[in-house]
Amino acid sequence: MTFLTFAASVERLRTMTIGVGRMGRGDRSALVAAGTLWCLGFALMIGLLLAGRLDSIPYHVYAAAGRRWLAHAPLYETETIDGFQYFPQSALLLAPFAWFGSPWGDVAWRATNWALYALGIWRVSRLLAPNRAPACFLLATCLAIASATGSLGNGQANLAIAALTLHVAAELMQQHWWLATAILALGFALKPLMVVLLLLVWVVYRPMAWRIPLALGSVFGVPWLLRDNAYVMAQYAACATKLSMCAAPDRLFEDLRGLLATFGWLMPHSTYWVVRLVAAACVLLTVLWTRRRVPEPHASFLLAGFAGSYLMLFNPRTLSTSYVMTVSFAAIASALYLLQRRVRAALAALSIVLAWTISYRVFSCLEHWLRPLACIAFGALLTCQAFERQSSVFAVKLRAAARSAV
Repeated sequence: MTFLTFAASVERLRTMTIGVGRMGRGDRSALVAAGTLWCLGFALMIGLLLAGRLDSIPYHVYAAAGRRWLAHAPLYETETIDGFQYFPQSALLLAPFAWFGSPWGDVAWRATNWALYALGIWRVSRLLAPNRAPACFLLATCLAIASATGSLGNGQANLAIAALTLHVAAELMQQHWWLATAILALGFALKPLMVVLLLLVWVVYRPMAWRIPLALGSVFGVPWLLRDNAYVMAQYAACATKLSMCAAPDRLFEDLRGLLATFGWLMPHSTYWVVRLVAAACVLLTVLWTRRRVPEPHASFLLAGFAGSYLMLFNPRTLSTSYVMTVSFAAIASALYLLQRRVRAALAALSIVLAWTISYRVFSCLEHWLRPLACIAFGALLTCQAFERQSSVFAVKLRAAARSAV
C-alpha cells in the first residue's frame, strides 16, 4: 500500500510538471511563488532544527518506537498517557527513519510530510478550481503554511495525517477507490486519528464498503509477517491499554471539553462519550445528505472537512498543532471565496484560519477555547456551503427543465 501511495504521488508530480509547461506566465509565476514559500518555510524550520532551537519531543518519541521495533523491544509505556500511543504498525513505518539516525532521519521524515502536504493542497486546489488552480494554490499556501510549521518543527505525525487526508479527498473526487483505500489504510496505520475519516468514507461511498475491511485486515496482519506471534500479541495488548488510558486524559486539551471548561463547566468523561456519540450521528447524517445532494468535487471536500472538524472537537487529546489537519481545508475555502470575490464568506474563513494559527504560547489567554470555538464556526461554514451547493444544483436543474419545456 505504501508503494501504491508513492507511485500515485510520482504520477501526480509528473502530471503537474507537464501541466506547468502549458500554463500562462501569470499562472506559472503563481505556482513558482507558492513553491518558493514551501521551500523557504522548510529551509527555515530545518535550519532552526539543526541549530537546536526547536523542541522535537514528538519525533523523538516516534524514532524511539522505531528503534524499539527494530530491536524487538516493547513499544509502550503503560504508566502514563504520554509517550508512544499509536499502533505497532506506526513503529514499523517509522523504523526506516529511525534507522537513518539523527539528523538524517529527522530531516527525511519532515521533508516527506512537508512535500506530501504541499502536493495535497495543490491537488485539491486544482480539482476545485481547475481554471484558476495556481492562484488558488498560492492563496491557500499563504494561509496554511504558517500553522503547518509547528508540526514541521516538532516532527509531529499530524502533518502526515493532514497530507494524507488531502490526498484521500483528491482520490475520492476522482473516484479512484483503490488509491483512496490505500492512503486511508496508510494513515490509519500511522495514527489512529485517521479512523474518523476512514469510517465516514466506508459508510458513505459504496465502492469502499468491501475495500476498506480488506485493507484493514492487511494492515493488522502485517506485523505477523515480520515478528513472532508472542511479540505481536504483547504489543497489541499494550496498545489497547495505552489507548484506553488516553481516552480519558488527566488534563485539558484543545477540544470541546477544554472549551467548556474554560467557561466554567468541566464535562465528565462519561458525559463526553455520550456527547461524542450524538455528534458522530449528526455528522454522519450531514455527510450522507451532502453526498447525495452535492456534486463532486465539492462533496468529498466537504466530507473531509466535516471529518476534520469532528476530530478536532471530540478527540480527547487534541493539541494546538493538531489543527493542521483542518486548516488546509479552511485555507482552500478562503482562497476559493477570495477568487470568487465573496468578501463576507472569505473574511469568515480567514478568521477561522487566523484562530488556528495564533500561538497560545504568545497569547496564553487563548488556550483551550479559541481553536475549538473556531472549529465550531468552521463546521457551520461547511454546512452553509453544503446547502449553497445543493441550492445551486437545484437552480441549474430548474433552468434546464424550463429550457426543455420551451
